[in-house]
Amino acid sequence: MIFPEKKDKGFMKKSISFISFSASVFFIFSILLSSCASSIHMPVPGENSARKNSIYNEYMSIADAYSDLGKYDKASLFYEQAMKNKKLYWTASYKLARSYAMNKQYEKSISVYKNLIKRDPENISLKMSYAYVLSMSGELEKASQEYKVLVEANPENQDLLSNYIIILFAMEDYQNAEEKVNVLKDIFKENKNIASFEKKLEEHKKKLEDESSASSEKESSATASSSS
Repeated sequence: MIFPEKKDKGFMKKSISFISFSASVFFIFSILLSSCASSIHMPVPGENSARKNSIYNEYMSIADAYSDLGKYDKASLFYEQAMKNKKLYWTASYKLARSYAMNKQYEKSISVYKNLIKRDPENISLKMSYAYVLSMSGELEKASQEYKVLVEANPENQDLLSNYIIILFAMEDYQNAEEKVNVLKDIFKENKNIASFEKKLEEHKKKLEDESSASSEKESSATASSSS
């Protein structure tokens, strides 16, 4: 049996010390890793994007809530924020245009509707809303042109025809208004607006008759005065 020489005892002590030091380092490193894992958030792929989308969805929900309450000024602010999200852009734009109109911000509403119609030029609902906002902003001539095109393209839509007639009355274009009222009576006999339209035409005709009568009396009086 061979025993190790004395010089090997020092080597053993060094080995034991090194092992103890390594174990201590490993223990400390393990604690540090555990601490880091609990305190440092490791990002998940797509997490930031999901969080942003969630925020914009919240903006849309808040805007809808304000709109339902009739607080269109506040609704508009949140729709504008929601529009910054590409997925919500067009939905938020449509709601923003309506919100502007309801808040009587007609110029802003017109601008948004123009953009919407560029994207979807065949959308009748958008064009009807656009024509309506034009009329509310006082741009009756432009509104009349829009309604004329819409009525010609959609002769079966009595709401369009009724709105067109209303614009013609507002422009005091009674000749065209009477023509369209007759069309409405022929095609949509049960339309609820017919009675009020006919009343307006009668009032206009009476006004013309009264003016004509007053003019004739004035001329007669002037003739009589000059004769005497």
